[in-house]
Amino acid sequence: MLFFTLISAAQEVENIEGIYIEKQIYHNNSKFNYSQDNITYKPNMKFIYDYYFEDRDKKQSKFSYSLPNYNPEDPMVFTELNKLSNKTIDNIIIDINDDTFFLQEGDSSLPHTLFKYDFVNNKDSSISDAYTGLIDNKMNIWVQPPRTGYFKILQLNPYPFIYLNDSIKDWGWYLEADKY
Repeated sequence: MLFFTLISAAQEVENIEGIYIEKQIYHNNSKFNYSQDNITYKPNMKFIYDYYFEDRDKKQSKFSYSLPNYNPEDPMVFTELNKLSNKTIDNIIIDINDDTFFLQEGDSSLPHTLFKYDFVNNKDSSISDAYTGLIDNKMNIWVQPPRTGYFKILQLNPYPFIYLNDSIKDWGWYLEADKY
């Protein structure tokens, strides 16, 4: 006879510097135990994002991965949508996986759900990736952006953060950046 136990209640959370973080479940023997109550980013899920940049002339393009040929005078290398190559980042995949192999140092004490950003070309082959974490619970969602290659600059910005309540009814956002 097999018995399965489902955890139906959300994990306890504590407010640390304005972010609600799950308290560790000490009787849980898994490698990483901060993800049992995730609402959006559940373990073993994948999210596939398409994107494009539109410049002031309405020309649409995507990033090309060219770090070996990086030019500080023109750091952004774009490819027009109708000229994608195997070096063009066509989609960004978020792979939610709570295994510590995602972290180089294997630190499972961080109170995060671990995940990988995978940057894939138009043939669904990985061009590059980045490993990081997120917090997802009944109170808030906080996501660390990729911080490698072109996306390293995101380290300077506030991380995406959403309070899960009814206080915000309308979301709107626009960014204009130099010639892009």
